[in-house]
Amino acid sequence: FTNIPGEIQASWLNSLGTVKRIANEYGIPCQVWIQCGGGMPAFSTSHRVVNEGEMNWNVGSALCFGYTGIGYYTLVTPNFWSKEDESLVNNDSILNKYGSRTPFFYYAKKINAQIQAMAPVLLHSAYEGIMIDNLTSPNVYTGEDILESYRCLKGWSGDSALIGCFDYEGTVALVVMNNSIENHHA
Repeated sequence: FTNIPGEIQASWLNSLGTVKRIANEYGIPCQVWIQCGGGMPAFSTSHRVVNEGEMNWNVGSALCFGYTGIGYYTLVTPNFWSKEDESLVNNDSILNKYGSRTPFFYYAKKINAQIQAMAPVLLHSAYEGIMIDNLTSPNVYTGEDILESYRCLKGWSGDSALIGCFDYEGTVALVVMNNSIENHHA
């Protein structure tokens, strides 16, 4: 997430798609690291501290692409930066320099509980493609795995969505998420 509110680097979804395609070619699972912070001095000019909805969107988009490994930065800001601005130290990771849990820890805990509810199906499903409304998406996706429809799902209407399409032991499994980083109610 860039330092501009409501924006994400344009390459996010295309990067997820590229890594997934290459991992599939080699028969290996995908893992992604989720941005928790961005406020430390080394990053503050280009990245921002994310909110819970943005962190959840990051995870959800990776799940839609069939990623099976989700990691969160546990970065601890070095002491020499903590002398500059104590507030930055507590906004860069799921643990602060004292080993205490930050708000990101609780966001990750909540997100992980949602993932665990889906895991029995997702871990036994084969990713087959993605459905996306590129007109209203925060990121334009141009991958070869874009689907206009998927088996019984012929399309959708309403708010912007990102839909991961999977074969689950011969049946359809879908990961459907709100594809907005600003309208969390959608």
